[in-house]
Amino acid sequence: MTDPRIQRQVEAIIQRANQSPPIFLYKTIQVGVDSVFAGVQNVFTNFAISPIQLAGLNGWQVVGVVPQTIAVTSNQGFNNFVSNGGNVLAVYLLMQLTLNKENATLLRPEIEDYVKRDLQAKLG
Repeated sequence: MTDPRIQRQVEAIIQRANQSPPIFLYKTIQVGVDSVFAGVQNVFTNFAISPIQLAGLNGWQVVGVVPQTIAVTSNQGFNNFVSNGGNVLAVYLLMQLTLNKENATLLRPEIEDYVKRDLQAKLG
């Protein structure tokens, strides 16, 4: 049985989407990249878009990209450090799901998943 708090939030979102201009849900997906730094291959050896493809089939679209970077610092002598910053390890894709009166009921499973993740994050 589904948590009643989740169902209340899902119903509120669908009702709002049916009565107003489009509303939007957002989430992120992390995707590794095949970067090489100092001759060492990153742990992600293949750039895979399957999570993005699945999200797209469920109505989500990519609206932004934020790189996940790491700075590598080396000691070059007494109080003299050199940083090679900004090395990309992965990217965070900002995903958007547009809800309106035409699609809100159809996208109920996506809304439920979204609310479940949101509630779990808030409740721990």
